Amino acid sequence: MDMLMFILLNTKKSIIEKLLVSIIIVILLIPLNSYAEETKKEINPDLLLLYGQAMKDHGDYDVAVGCYKKALSIYEQTLGENHLKVGTCLANIARVYSLQNRPADAEILLQRAIKIEKKALGPDHLDVGLDLLELSAVTFQQVKYKDAEKYARDALEVFTLQDKGVRIHLVALGHLYLGQALVKAKKYKESERNLLQSIELYESMGKIPEQEYENVLNWYSYLLRVTGRDSEAKSASAKLQKMRGN
Repeated sequence: MDMLMFILLNTKKSIIEKLLVSIIIVILLIPLNSYAEETKKEINPDLLLLYGQAMKDHGDYDVAVGCYKKALSIYEQTLGENHLKVGTCLANIARVYSLQNRPADAEILLQRAIKIEKKALGPDHLDVGLDLLELSAVTFQQVKYKDAEKYARDALEVFTLQDKGVRIHLVALGHLYLGQALVKAKKYKESERNLLQSIELYESMGKIPEQEYENVLNWYSYLLRVTGRDSEAKSASAKLQKMRGN
């Protein structure tokens, strides 16, 4: 059944298809919950993680956090507080907290998750880099630009060690996060280098992630304005408008 959940949730789907997946998962959970209640056993925590992910994707954040926390409790009791699956739960909860505008709570959980992941997977593992990037984002939300800069740099170091197919997108995203932290710290020259590097990488991709590309163009335009380069800022804004089809 766990494999079925994995296949259902990792296939590309429309919104309607994702809704159907959630309904299927709920139906499958009913007998499992009944079984757990009757036998006094815990429901499978791996299934709780999958269900939590489905609820997160649909914006049901409270339900998602509830699933993740229940899975976390089971893993801590059965596997120990420093097991990799505990780290996964902590990172999942942190991502939902970030979406709920709770960056301080997310930061605490990510710090613990990264510590577990580094010990279990090694400091250069992709999951470590992804959580470092998330940590950069939540510290940026708290106006902790120095911390956001550090974590973005650390994430970039990890991403540059990954396979080329993985690296291009993540390095582009890392330069974006670093660039936005640097511009807020008024390190304009270094910020510009990183934002331009991000733009170049996005434009080299076959299919550009539009939201991220729009974000980096916005930050580059902002940088140009705050450094008094209004004519260049207008050109960047025009490029952004063209991308939007306006």
